[in-house]
Amino acid sequence: MIRDVLYESLKLSEETIIIAIDEFPDVLEKISDEHGKRGVEQFLSGIRALCQDPEFNEKVQFILTGSIGLDTLAEKLAVTDLINMLVNMSVRPFKRSSSRIYRLLH
Repeated sequence: MIRDVLYESLKLSEETIIIAIDEFPDVLEKISDEHGKRGVEQFLSGIRALCQDPEFNEKVQFILTGSIGLDTLAEKLAVTDLINMLVNMSVRPFKRSSSRIYRLLH
């Protein structure tokens, strides 16, 4: 299981890794198209279990992004109960000067 592989490789480290999944709602739509609602439920249940595992969460955190609203898609697919632990945030685009500074620092 991915949880075990990630946790075992990080448990002695003091580092926390962040896994970012861009266009997450698009991923869910693709899963829905190919595997139906059951596939979406299984995928989201796995993500939910990882996010709610305190031991795992000390070492690995997720950022799920997308240009369409995850909450709207979750309602359409009737899976809102599987994303209610997520925090919805909006991020404005960087100004040109800020984006240059960000690239230099990272």
